[in-house]
Amino acid sequence: MTVALAKRALPRHLMGQMPGELAEAIERLPEAFGQQGLGTNLDIKALQGQPGLYRLRVGGWRAVFLRGAEGFLVGAIGPRRDIYERVARMRLARKGTGLRLLEARAPAEPEDGARARAAGTTRARAPRPVEHNPLSPFSDAELRKIGGVDDELLAFLRALPESVDVAAALGERLEDADLALLLTDLWERPRVHISTFSDGDVPSVEALLMGADELEERLSASDSATELVATSGTSQIQRLLDGSIEEWMVYLHPTQRSIVQAAFNGPARVRGGPGTGKTVVALHRARRLARTAPGEQRILLTTFLRTLPKVWHGLMGLMDATALARLDVVNLDALVARILRDAGERVSYMEDEQRRSLATALVRRHGLESALGGNPTLLLEELDAFVIGRGMRDPEEYFALRRRGGGSPLARPERERVWAAGEDYRRQLARQRKLDYGLARLRALELVREGAGERYAGVVVDEAQDLSEISVRLLHGLDASPGHSGLMIVGDGQQSIYPGGFSLRSLDIDVRGRGRVLTENWRNTWSVWTAARAIVEGEAFDDLDEDVGLRPTGEEPAPLTVGEPAELHVLRSPAEELELLGALVAERVEAGIDAGDIAVLVDVRRKGADAERALKAAGVPTERLDQYEGEHANGVLVGTFRRAKGLEFKEVFVPGLAAAEWPSRWFVPPDLPREQREERLALQRRTLFVGLTRARDRLALLTGGAPAAPVERARWAFDVREY
Repeated sequence: MTVALAKRALPRHLMGQMPGELAEAIERLPEAFGQQGLGTNLDIKALQGQPGLYRLRVGGWRAVFLRGAEGFLVGAIGPRRDIYERVARMRLARKGTGLRLLEARAPAEPEDGARARAAGTTRARAPRPVEHNPLSPFSDAELRKIGGVDDELLAFLRALPESVDVAAALGERLEDADLALLLTDLWERPRVHISTFSDGDVPSVEALLMGADELEERLSASDSATELVATSGTSQIQRLLDGSIEEWMVYLHPTQRSIVQAAFNGPARVRGGPGTGKTVVALHRARRLARTAPGEQRILLTTFLRTLPKVWHGLMGLMDATALARLDVVNLDALVARILRDAGERVSYMEDEQRRSLATALVRRHGLESALGGNPTLLLEELDAFVIGRGMRDPEEYFALRRRGGGSPLARPERERVWAAGEDYRRQLARQRKLDYGLARLRALELVREGAGERYAGVVVDEAQDLSEISVRLLHGLDASPGHSGLMIVGDGQQSIYPGGFSLRSLDIDVRGRGRVLTENWRNTWSVWTAARAIVEGEAFDDLDEDVGLRPTGEEPAPLTVGEPAELHVLRSPAEELELLGALVAERVEAGIDAGDIAVLVDVRRKGADAERALKAAGVPTERLDQYEGEHANGVLVGTFRRAKGLEFKEVFVPGLAAAEWPSRWFVPPDLPREQREERLALQRRTLFVGLTRARDRLALLTGGAPAAPVERARWAFDVREY
């Protein structure tokens, strides 16, 4: 007999607190109901008034479970003080051919703490109604006949996407467990209830009760597997119930497994919106290729991000140490430096400050102040993305370049000056015997074409949307798999944070017939996703395809849970904003959220330093995100949106979003020409979008003044609190 855990058996705020003795007792449940009789060595009792339910007692903790012929379903775990109150809010609900445990929320308590200081609160509106969901067969009038369904709840029901876990969504919203059960059953079995309404009746909870035979059949049905986790030993039970955010990052769902295990006959492309598990697919694909690589060949797992490979290395060590030994898990630029050094070439990079100083002089010398708003960073980005980043040697090729992907639009006279500045830039670096990362990548590509560099039995690259053209060509050249069948390019153009703009086909990388799209959003709640999407609503983006456009119909990430509405806190000044930030985060830590599962994300480092001081003043421990290497942090992680790429956190707080502070003048000079300014703003909105979608369960934005324009436009998607 098996023991399965309902995925929500242990509330998230209790993760890490369950005693090991309880995990051992849960593993022994089959023994207790074996030949030796009920309760052998375990404190088990049938619950009165709850047919089929038992409780297991270990010290001050309880586990409530259901027994079937094939095994046990543990549905609720917690301290004695609240477990029975939870059980009273639980109902067994149908899910497809299986079942699940529905749990309504506890009665709301009067709000206190920092949030209660708000002078006014505007609740988030329900998004526009979806075209179709399982409740569409019922009219508004029919649904209103059900006690407890008012206009607000009706709007919520009409807006729910079909992908959402409706039982969890209703459980989070409703205190009435019977109403949540009834609406869940209408969603799961609409045909059963259509006739009830047609006969002039109203569905009732009493008609939903399951008999013993149906209960037994549903408990063992395959549809129950999506709600339950089968266990095999005490240590696994403990890990599942103490699950940290790092362990969620390596979970592989069956819908992703088909991509991981596919036998492609050429290069493959995997795309999908935030939270769809692209990095998880990349990790498991690399693992599979490493397990099957011929001879002593290795697999390259890479990205342009500096911190992510360190995280991956730790995660892969947890997943499969054997596969890790056959993997080269390395950042792209570290790989480039290795290729150059192995070829006997000197690798000395110009320091960032020196590079900016040089660019400042070049902007003045070549008359680019007006075109680039006097910002040397824009010149460097132009060279990185569209000149050096494409390996251009012919100026006419640059002058005729079709611009796409977020750079500053420039007319031919301005491009001529940029080209001259670029040639001057190359000469200056050569004179000092220095490289920048773009020139190093270009030289590495030349060496690889001459035969240098290790050849791999497969190359898996994540966050590909922010690679330069030269970088993709380099990785393609390092892949030695037959027909490049081991090359997998993973990314999402909507999350690009650097200018770029080229297609894979233009590089002779043909992925037709081998493109895969992930659509289930496993990370974000519906509320978090709705708020983040509202920031970039209607904006086209480049996705390594031939054209720039919106996400195709049917490919929008579909969250599975609803969650609490995202929050927008509007204060009168940056000082008040930082004070509230410290108070809000401190309250979450005091409520039991692990500090290492919380992130404070900002657009520039200065704001991160301000946030660290505010958190420390509130007694909250912090760690710098740029030093995060995949091991669970002991403090709240503070860093920039760019550093957060590829990562996720249970809760995310984003300060510094007042109109006077965002976007930073560093990224968007105020005196840029209109067209260039709009391109820069679009890039910053995508970067903000990346930061917001790092949140799994909870998202809070803060502004010390009137919100910035994209946040103001998205106000409808937030619970707005003004102080």
